[in-house]
Amino acid sequence: MTWSTKTTLTGLGLALALALIGPSLALSETASTSFRWAVESVPQPTVWSDAGNVLITKAGTSDAQLTTGIAGNAIQQTGNHQYYKFPIGSMNLDKGVIRMHVKHTIPSGPDGNTYRNFFRTTNIGANSITAYTYNNYIFFYIYDASGTWHRAFGQATWSVDVWYLYEFIWDADTGEVTIRRDGVDLFQSFTPSWSSALPSFANQDMFIGHVYPLGAFDEIYIGQKEDNLEPPEGSANYPPEWDAFVEKINTFLPTAYLGINNYYDEFYLLMSNQSSVFNINKKPIYYDPAKFLFEYSELVWPSATVDMKLYSEKSNEILSDYYKNKNPAGYERFPYGLFYMWHNSGEEKWYDGLEALATQQNFTDIPLGNGYPTIGYSRELAYIIEVSIGALKSNINANNTLILIRHAVDLALGHLDQFHTGIFLDQTASHVRQSFMVGITMMALIEYYDRVDRDDRIPPMIKSSIDDLWHQQKIVLGNDTISFWAWADYTNNQWINNENRPYPNHPNLNMMIGPAYAWYALWLKENDPQNISIAKEYMDKSIQIWDGYVAGVYFTRPDELWEFNKYIGNFLKYYRSFYGVTCGIESIGQCVTEQACENNGGNWSGERCQHAPVAVPVSGIKFPEDTEEQTLFYWTCESVPSPSVISDIGGKTIAKTGGNDAVTAAGDVDNAIHYTQTHVSYGFDAGFVPGDKGIIRMHVKHDIPSGPDASRWRVFFKSTNTGVANALYAYQYNNYLYFYLYDSTGTMRRAYGQATWQTGTWYLYEFEWDAANGALIVRRDGNILLQSISTSWLEAVPSFVGQTIKIGDVYPLGAYDEIYVIGFD
Repeated sequence: MTWSTKTTLTGLGLALALALIGPSLALSETASTSFRWAVESVPQPTVWSDAGNVLITKAGTSDAQLTTGIAGNAIQQTGNHQYYKFPIGSMNLDKGVIRMHVKHTIPSGPDGNTYRNFFRTTNIGANSITAYTYNNYIFFYIYDASGTWHRAFGQATWSVDVWYLYEFIWDADTGEVTIRRDGVDLFQSFTPSWSSALPSFANQDMFIGHVYPLGAFDEIYIGQKEDNLEPPEGSANYPPEWDAFVEKINTFLPTAYLGINNYYDEFYLLMSNQSSVFNINKKPIYYDPAKFLFEYSELVWPSATVDMKLYSEKSNEILSDYYKNKNPAGYERFPYGLFYMWHNSGEEKWYDGLEALATQQNFTDIPLGNGYPTIGYSRELAYIIEVSIGALKSNINANNTLILIRHAVDLALGHLDQFHTGIFLDQTASHVRQSFMVGITMMALIEYYDRVDRDDRIPPMIKSSIDDLWHQQKIVLGNDTISFWAWADYTNNQWINNENRPYPNHPNLNMMIGPAYAWYALWLKENDPQNISIAKEYMDKSIQIWDGYVAGVYFTRPDELWEFNKYIGNFLKYYRSFYGVTCGIESIGQCVTEQACENNGGNWSGERCQHAPVAVPVSGIKFPEDTEEQTLFYWTCESVPSPSVISDIGGKTIAKTGGNDAVTAAGDVDNAIHYTQTHVSYGFDAGFVPGDKGIIRMHVKHDIPSGPDASRWRVFFKSTNTGVANALYAYQYNNYLYFYLYDSTGTMRRAYGQATWQTGTWYLYEFEWDAANGALIVRRDGNILLQSISTSWLEAVPSFVGQTIKIGDVYPLGAYDEIYVIGFD
């Protein structure tokens, strides 16, 4: 097994960043909403606002036109002096925010030397507000009642045809004027407070647009600025009662260590005598000690002791051999410690244990067979997801695991739906009432969302589950702390539970549940920022759950220490992110880039920043690791070949093969080629492309929206013999993507399926094939869209000799940038 570093030519960081600048959620109404206009139609001549009961009037020379927006329609300004006005006098806000989705028509830069307005009020110069672009700067001015201006301005490049969410924020108490884009401050200014000279917008109109066209507008909102988030007890680094938590843990650690040590000796004695097969159920190494010990050592660094590493290794030694010698039960599958130890040490025995855990017959068949359809198996199914993610991130049995995990996620969402429609809401149901199993299921789905695929079904399902838990399963104890139901059935009109009490109070289980509240709070803050007050409510609930845990937790067995603290590290990360703890020497776990991690003395694992050394960086499914030697062909698409150009890597001639030329356009990285007419394509010799295993990677921006109206084949690429033999072909049709490979016998292998996309958004596509297992895979922005595993064509590998690969061809797909062909030894 070998590893290699990624080529510096991929533009990966920029690609990932741009992938996040796509459409945001539509702006919802809150109690602080003064005005909202969804911009669903062009006023003819007026229209009423969606919130605020304000009449919006057409003004200026001529109408704009409707275009596709973030949510439904949007207004695209096409000529000078087109704008729409409404009275702003009723919105005298001392702390205000104006939000709008904007798609620029003019690229940033010195050629854009015209004032293009987001908005302005009538009396610019006193009691007024304005925001506009000029060159590659954005300006935001507010003039108070004394005529003094307060402003924020600075350089902020943008791409045309990309939707951005802008927020213009002011606060009279602090003198703050802020411009924010996609939730990130672009620039900010603080001047002396103008609370004694507040702006007054009486008798003024607000103009959206005005003078020269800026571009398109959608979902415009005016409301009250939310106060800055303040962490409880003034601490953003640690939640309340952190010291009490550490004291409890440290008090019980010697007992837990002793349990691991004794069982470690017992394990080797049993194995040497070959007298029996040891087990791990409810033993000191149960519930994955190495996960907690690794994460805890990172949190208390540098006071972490060598014992943590020693006992992590001992527990992992037992688990690894257990998984290699016995098919574990569904509730005995713990991958995290093995995953951490493998990536941090590079020792094959940890990889072997994880591989054994992830590839056993009864593991890979269960969810594809009976599927664990009932919620009674929710814990086992959650563990399948967790093990599968560890396998994916270690490149273990990747293709089968991807099929497995996607199916398991579907089932886990079904389990949460069963909880939602069943036991939480129907107290006469005879379902198992297990809050902590809901927590485990939620944490598995959250990890999948964060590390594998941002499946948009997951956040709303997490919300419904945590709402149900709070309303139906929460127990308020005598000291005003929170606990949850632990385990009970409602049978024959009475509660039956394993603790023989009317209410099975079990605060130990709180932190198997509470982190989901913190995660959803963070997700809501990042994806629906005007609802920050609602996000704060969920974070407050997570802190209440945490307080109840610290107050009530007790340990009687060593394995309980690991079980009840399994997701503490997750909780702290969400908590710190919510309250804005930034990457630094004291908080390297918050570093989200390799460079920031290294700058603060940390080690980058491939996914996270840590103090511990890293031997094998996490690779997993995001992008195949390639070097310049593996990159057989690379074309930046910086110019249109006229009639030909030489590739940046590979020395291949790229020649015009279609009718009319395309044009250059702003790309994902510098320039790109934008196809505007039918039968434009550029081809290069395909004879060097490997037949047995390869990848074609390209950045693409679609011109045609997905859906049944897009009823033409629009080609990513095709080779000369498409439809015959030894050929490759990938295209979009309606809202489907297709990827075909024809081997040397003329047999077709294909992957196809539904995959919607947005116009005006750059995506990174990867088309991968592997003859050894018959795999065809399409990834977008690192996430698998579709996949097919057919009979191996190892004896009939395609040969592309004598063929040309055409980029584009027939009806135009859109724009292309940064095209690769990658081969493997």
